[in-house]
Amino acid sequence: MFLVEDARFAYVSGAFATWFDCNAADITGRPVDAVVASHDWDGLAAAFARVREADGLASTTCRCRLVTATDRVPVVIELVALPGESGVVGSVRADVTLERTRDELATARDRFGHLFDLVQDAVVEFEIVDAIPVVRSVNSAFSDVFGYHPDAVVGESLNDFIVPPERGGQAVDFDERTAEGKVNHAVVTRETASGPREFLYQGIPYERDDGGRYGFAIYTDITDQRRRQRRLEVLHRVLRHNLRNDLTVIEGVATSLRETVDDPEVRARLGLVRDHAQALQRVSEKARTIEEAIERAERTASVVLADTVEEVLAEVAKRYPDVTVERDLDPSVTASANPAVAAAIEELVENAVEHNDGDAVVRVSVAADDEALVTVADDGPGIPAEDRAVVFGGADITQLQHGSGLGLWLVRWVTEAAGGTVIHDRIDGWTTVTLALPRESEPVVDTERSHPDADASTTD
Repeated sequence: MFLVEDARFAYVSGAFATWFDCNAADITGRPVDAVVASHDWDGLAAAFARVREADGLASTTCRCRLVTATDRVPVVIELVALPGESGVVGSVRADVTLERTRDELATARDRFGHLFDLVQDAVVEFEIVDAIPVVRSVNSAFSDVFGYHPDAVVGESLNDFIVPPERGGQAVDFDERTAEGKVNHAVVTRETASGPREFLYQGIPYERDDGGRYGFAIYTDITDQRRRQRRLEVLHRVLRHNLRNDLTVIEGVATSLRETVDDPEVRARLGLVRDHAQALQRVSEKARTIEEAIERAERTASVVLADTVEEVLAEVAKRYPDVTVERDLDPSVTASANPAVAAAIEELVENAVEHNDGDAVVRVSVAADDEALVTVADDGPGIPAEDRAVVFGGADITQLQHGSGLGLWLVRWVTEAAGGTVIHDRIDGWTTVTLALPRESEPVVDTERSHPDADASTTD
């Protein structure tokens, strides 16, 4: 089993790592296309797109070859997008297309039994009897995680032992899907010997020759990861809130003192303090914009890009009245995006102005082909190579130098949250950055203003 976010493995189980004869940590964080045969990647990428675009819980399968250290192994991959959860969950099984003899099947059963016993995730084999999941067998990991000896649970309802009372309805829904031969994937809370814990749950149904409905429930413990994520979110919000408040005080005091002193050197130093406080405040605001864009990734609306660009350029003109802006805006182009796309466009325009050593010339265009395109071009020195390598080229983030800060990350993440991509180019002394966004066929009234600063109700 694995979890994919942004075309990279966010989580892989130990069982999945065994395909590559390595540890799960060796694969986590790697791009998916690094372990898939190049000729098969387009088909797998299309499968990812299908489940992401589907409404509700949806699954799809595709065949491809995994690239291991010694071979290319044909497999069938099942992908499921979880409503309300980021990323796509996948499971892998060998692609067996030739009829096997009874001896081969017996050998396969022996191997499966061996895997069932040794897999590190808790696994339960159950049968649906009168709509109840009756336990037929469990592996040793189940006993370790949930604290029940096999003799205590075999022949009993699985739900009676591990499902919290308030989650009973959810478990019944899963059982009904299993009885219908449907796969289940979800993040669930289950009772264990050490108290409630969170699991990445996968339910795999199968039918025996006698017509009985069976299934495997696989529980991957993700409690610690989820807790770390929540703690980091709290720390991030508190830190940013306190940082903004303290910087406001520093900026105000520096500005006030600067107006009351006559010494030019002191005034210059106070101006420096004020400028740095303002710069840190802008970083904090960009972090808030990124967070809002990611949290509201699914809240997309139809945005008339020419109108959004004009609003952005009007704000930029107030701060940089001497900048030359050349426009080529198609008013008919609409995109599916969340409101923070305006902040991404504004970041590109400001970046073009602020990093230009001479009289800045900025070209902004809105056009469309298969996607809605917003392009910002400038004749400045270009984006530093180390920043390009990390933001646009997928290089290791540890290589990031303190150049553009969060600005380019804001552009990338806001665009990706809208389902789009960022394209960078440098030709004949001009730097161009294009936001390629999903198109909307007809414009609709957007109930939210397109600029993130308009949402004054947002608090930390």
